Amino acid sequence: MLGRRFAAKRLETILRNDGNTTAAPEKHLDLIYTTVLRSSVSADYTDEEREEQCTMLNKLLQSADEEVRQALADLHAILNIPVDLAQPLRLHHPSFRDFLLDKKRCDDDNF
Repeated sequence: MLGRRFAAKRLETILRNDGNTTAAPEKHLDLIYTTVLRSSVSADYTDEEREEQCTMLNKLLQSADEEVRQALADLHAILNIPVDLAQPLRLHHPSFRDFLLDKKRCDDDNF
């Protein structure tokens, strides 16, 4: 998994309050969510592959189990993904839903 190597270090940087920022806690959450989402789309992907990854979540209901697992592989930090794909996905925190639905917070149109 390409995005996981530096995930812990990136999260630590985001969460560390070094005194240079006075952003609301919501801003820190937004940065965490954006980082996880963008990390799920590798920089090595072609433009076509990036587009396919960003739109894959829309196609999950019509996909085979392995395609679903691959599409969700890098989203474990924000989603509770059950082993049995017949079970529902759950958000680790309800603020992620709020983040995705607020264009002021989630300003990346890909997500």
